[in-house]
Amino acid sequence: NSTIDNSSICTGSSMIITDRTIRNSIISDTDAPNILSVSSSSSNGDYTSGNISVNIIFSEAVFVDNTDGNPRLLLETGGGGQYANYASGNSSDNLTFIYAIQSGDVTCKLDYRSENSLSTDNGTITDNSSNNAVLTLPSPGSNGSLGKNKEIRINPGSGKC
Repeated sequence: NSTIDNSSICTGSSMIITDRTIRNSIISDTDAPNILSVSSSSSNGDYTSGNISVNIIFSEAVFVDNTDGNPRLLLETGGGGQYANYASGNSSDNLTFIYAIQSGDVTCKLDYRSENSLSTDNGTITDNSSNNAVLTLPSPGSNGSLGKNKEIRINPGSGKC
């Protein structure tokens, strides 16, 4: 969805264009951004408190509009799970979500709950052409998933790991 104004680029007395055809074309991007992988910039290891960052890598730059809701990712943390909330990355291919460890969270290998664990929560994630992002994640534990890419344990000393 770009426009090139020939009057602004074809100026100057020294500009000569020979043997070229300039066409009036409209090019539309209809390909939606897809999720390529999920990882974390937090170190591998054991955590009992604090925050864990989760990074979702898209196939192209995406734009987040969280005016009406903030995208979130449902993580498997034992019990009912916890959400990592969108924190940054607007207009890039890498969105960062932050998960704050809660009392009672226990997991031997942090991952999201399912392929459908990413939601916009009434916000939007789109590309530059306003195509809605496909929010399907790699299957938990498979190549490209958080659990496959990182070794993060939450409260592993609880006797459940």
